[in-house]
This record gives sequence, structure tokens and C-alpha cells, in this order.
Amino acid sequence: MSNTALLFGRSATYISVVLKLNLRYLAVRYNHILDWHPTLTYERMATYASSLEKVSKGAIRIWGFIDGTFREICRPIRDQKIFYNGYEGAHGIKYQGTVAPDGLILSLHGPFPGSTHDITMYQSCGLPEKLREIMKQREQLFLYGDIAYTSSFRIITPYKVTRPLTRKEKRLIKVLSSDRIGIENAFGKVVTQFATTQFKPDQPVNKPSCFSKDT
Repeated sequence: MSNTALLFGRSATYISVVLKLNLRYLAVRYNHILDWHPTLTYERMATYASSLEKVSKGAIRIWGFIDGTFREICRPIRDQKIFYNGYEGAHGIKYQGTVAPDGLILSLHGPFPGSTHDITMYQSCGLPEKLREIMKQREQLFLYGDIAYTSSFRIITPYKVTRPLTRKEKRLIKVLSSDRIGIENAFGKVVTQFATTQFKPDQPVNKPSCFSKDT
């Protein structure tokens, strides 16, 4: 019998069921905070934009960074194609996060099947509508994302190189790319603090067999 079972006087299976039910309750109860943090007002976004502009000396009206992250899962026994990500070469699920310059994750959407493109996550999660609501009749502020978000509402992406860039443009790209590392660090911190998210057998979808061959 495991130490946990001895501590609570219940079987490991019973404890697992209770834990998952509590996690589900917390996810439903506080989903609105994950979707859009209640402290993220236009005024706070404007403060972020002002601070980033001072630091970068050119990142005008950019208040945060957006990106998707991939988490590998146990190989599903059904719908393998929609969970398979060719770039990662594995089955998994994806999340989309919006991170402020100070490293706080202020909006998180998912999970999405691993094959979902970043622009599809953005369009289907309701974030464009939320930004339209906040920016209505106000000075427009922007998120900074990679080229996967090109032409997305209120998202600025790196310059499309169709001509030689000026020294100022090169410097701005370098600064923003450096600042954008913050979103990768934020995702990495979650993985570090909750290491089980990297353990594939603990990430099942539709009752998978972790070690079975693809069908």
C-alpha cells in the first residue's frame, strides 16, 4: 500500500478519483480567471504598453505577447491525426497564452488538439471579441506574436522581409524578440512547478494505450 493510501486510509484508486473530481471543480469554478484575468483592464494594458515602449524605445502600443504551447500526451487510440503535430513529431494538446511584460500569464485558452494552428486557436477562443470590447472608442493597443498570427486582429508580428530593414527596424525586432522570450519562460515555469505535465502516461486522451503502435 502506498504512503498516500496509508495516510488517508483509502485505496489509491479512490484517492485518484477524489483528486480528479476536485481538479475538475477548480477548473470549472475558476475558468473565467484563466480565460481573462479580472485585473486586466484597459488601464493596466496601457501601463504595460507605456513601460515596454520606454524599455524598447520603439515598441509603440504593444502591451503583451501571445503564443501557443504544445504538451505531449499519451498516444490516443482514436482520432490520432487531430492530436498529431507534425512540427513536434508527437501526439499532444495545445494551449494559447497571453503574457504581460512582467511575465504574468493573464489569459490562457485550451486545450486544443495538437494539430490546431495558432491562428485557429486565436480565432476560436473569443479573444478577438474580448479585445474589440476593451478597445472600443479607445487608443488601440496590440499584442506581439510570431508570424503564425499575421493579419490577426490587434496582433503585431515581425516584419515580412520584402526589402532591406532599417537599423531602427532591426533593433526593434531584436528587442521584441528578446522580450518575447518571457512568454516561453512563463510556460517553462508552469512545467517546472508541475512536472507531471511532462509525463505522458499521466496525460491520457480517450483511454489511450501509451505504448501501442499507431493505427
